[in-house]
Amino acid sequence: MLPALVPVKLVGGATPVWPPDQDRPPGTPVRYGFGWFLNDYRGHPRMWHYGDTIGFHSYIARVPGDKLSIILLCNRTDLNLEQLAERVEDTYLKPTD
Repeated sequence: MLPALVPVKLVGGATPVWPPDQDRPPGTPVRYGFGWFLNDYRGHPRMWHYGDTIGFHSYIARVPGDKLSIILLCNRTDLNLEQLAERVEDTYLKPTD
């Protein structure tokens, strides 16, 4: 398996968590490979990443088992690209048991 798709293990076996200075709830567990966040979305294995700088935002999500890739590029600051991507995923993905 590619290192980018294997969650990092911390020394001592601790679970990685989001730090307080991020846009996620602090202390929430995070699974991160080398370059990709790795977590299921509604039971579908997914990899994703986002980025931003002054006035520009990007978001990419891949759900390989469902042959779905979503790439959003935006030069506005008032849109939540993750929510937009999840709306596409909700439309495209079939529910799992």
